[in-house]
Amino acid sequence: MIFSTVKPKNNKEILNEISNIKEYLSSLNLVVKSIEGDTKDVYCVLGDAHLVDKSKILSYSCVIDVASLSTPYKLASRDYKKDNTIVKVRDIEI
Repeated sequence: MIFSTVKPKNNKEILNEISNIKEYLSSLNLVVKSIEGDTKDVYCVLGDAHLVDKSKILSYSCVIDVASLSTPYKLASRDYKKDNTIVKVRDIEI
């Protein structure tokens, strides 16, 4: 799942809300990865997100949207990274 928020811009209330959301998700053993944009930030939730109460996340004023993703291996998908991954093993690049 992913959710997007308004840019915090050092707003303590928004930063506190985002921190609370991350703590809630961490309590469910989920990992949150952030992607900062110009006008909003997007957070990718990794793990079994079916336990997440989406209405709880939407209840925060800083949250713009919450969406479920069906793509497995989100961070390895072409949606996340367009370029090929190159792994170097000793002197050989694969």
